[in-house]
Amino acid sequence: MGRNHNVQQRLESPLAYCGRPKLLKKKSGRSFDLSSKQRRRAFCQPEKCCLPGFTLTEVVIVMALVFFLMLGLGELLCHSFLLKQKADLAQVSAALLSKKLEYFKSLGPQHELLQPGFYEEIVRIDNSNRNFLLSWEVSEYQGMTRIDLSVSLLPGGKKKPLRGVLLMSDEIGF
Repeated sequence: MGRNHNVQQRLESPLAYCGRPKLLKKKSGRSFDLSSKQRRRAFCQPEKCCLPGFTLTEVVIVMALVFFLMLGLGELLCHSFLLKQKADLAQVSAALLSKKLEYFKSLGPQHELLQPGFYEEIVRIDNSNRNFLLSWEVSEYQGMTRIDLSVSLLPGGKKKPLRGVLLMSDEIGF
């Protein structure tokens, strides 16, 4: 009665769950297993100092998930920085092309830069710290002056150059 009474007290105590219960032995020497209800209520004794926590498998799985998510986030950030850099270069190229088109509009029809031929100019933009090759070809097209402009990144930019066309007529005045 004494030993079974201690087991019963241990099963009903409000201590932390300690894991899988061990087989208990009766005084007669035969071992017995706890019933399913008793297994669910098996608790540690306070001197064993059982603390709740995570298993190694759970920690490894969580760390793998965190690593996978961080890897995806890092890739997304790198890709967004690359796209921003490309967009900034395209914006600078478009501004340079627009500025040159406006300059050509302001010239008179007999200006030396509007004579038929091919011209190139290397332009350095201060805020981008890059060199751009600005090239244009002037030709006659059905009584009008046609100017084909292109802006590309130096040295030998891999992306296609930005192109623009300006048609100027002497008869109309623009």
